[in-house]
Amino acid sequence: MEGKPAGWRKTKVIVLAQRARTGTNPHKDRRRWLLGSLLLLLVTALLGAVIFRELELDNEMKRATLAFENLNGHLTQFGLPKRVSKDHAGREAAARSADGDDEVGEPAQDSFTRQLREDARNPTNGTITCANESDVQALIDYYEQRLSKTKQLESSDVANIFWSFSGSLYYTLTLMTTVGYGTFVPQTDGGRAMTVVFGFFGVLVSSFCLGTFTATFDDWLQERFKRRSAVGVIYAKFAATSLLLVAHVLVLALFGSAMEDWPALISIYYSFVTISTIGLGDYSIRERTLGDVVAQFIFIFPGLILFAEFTNLAIAFTRLVNEKTQHTLEAAVSSGHRMASSLQQQAHCSCGRISGKAPIHPDFAGCETE
Repeated sequence: MEGKPAGWRKTKVIVLAQRARTGTNPHKDRRRWLLGSLLLLLVTALLGAVIFRELELDNEMKRATLAFENLNGHLTQFGLPKRVSKDHAGREAAARSADGDDEVGEPAQDSFTRQLREDARNPTNGTITCANESDVQALIDYYEQRLSKTKQLESSDVANIFWSFSGSLYYTLTLMTTVGYGTFVPQTDGGRAMTVVFGFFGVLVSSFCLGTFTATFDDWLQERFKRRSAVGVIYAKFAATSLLLVAHVLVLALFGSAMEDWPALISIYYSFVTISTIGLGDYSIRERTLGDVVAQFIFIFPGLILFAEFTNLAIAFTRLVNEKTQHTLEAAVSSGHRMASSLQQQAHCSCGRISGKAPIHPDFAGCETE
């Protein structure tokens, strides 16, 4: 049949016979492996999120409360009334910003900072006893610095702190995929110990999952380019993977730009650093909600697969070049040996004629005895 490779009917008959004999479908089995590995990855990540949240959340709450107690101490030092109480510390904090330009929350900006400036300009209202406006400005600077290091604490909603469930899941996934942004890290000995133990098994699970998906993608490419020579298949797969990888870097960059309003260069920089698992951490998408975390890794995971296939093909390409070089060198050495042997035989023949004696190798075709 036109357009079908030679032997395709025989191959199809063999596959059908295997299915009838074993009762299995190779494609269905592959789908089961893919779904099973993905489910294993998700279950492991969720388990890690629960563990890290339990280990770190209480400690973070205590550290944040202590930070605001220190702030109240500075308020007293500047002669100001305590505007932040321990019970309502969270409502005076603002979420940090990943790009370093920290946004001060509405309660802090409006009800505290502006009031301090008004008090400094109108000291007769009796709410401030500071000497001058520079003292108030120093307090404002300190206060905003504390805000940049403390996330919002609400007794009814802990979604905006680092070690909420979404934040813990974010940390777990960056740990398992070895992206490791480092935007926040465990502060307890238990959290650090669990990072070592869980990280070891988590990396194995993610490697298994990525390996399964990467092998499937490689088989798909192999099927598309199977009519080429062995060398041609590697070239074609490498070119196709490179194009898809560049395209995905741009897609992830657009996603990052939409989420964080980054310029184009920063978005591409973030995308490459993430997909390559370099994970410098100077730019990362914030883990505001569970949906944000899930969306991030839906975009990141295909990039990890493409980058893994890219590196595998780069290794295969390098191995192919080395084998070709080795074969060329071996052929050159063999040719040199044959040439040297031939020259040596000719030299022996010439010496025999000059001396009037029979050549050392009279059977050599180049030597004729007289």
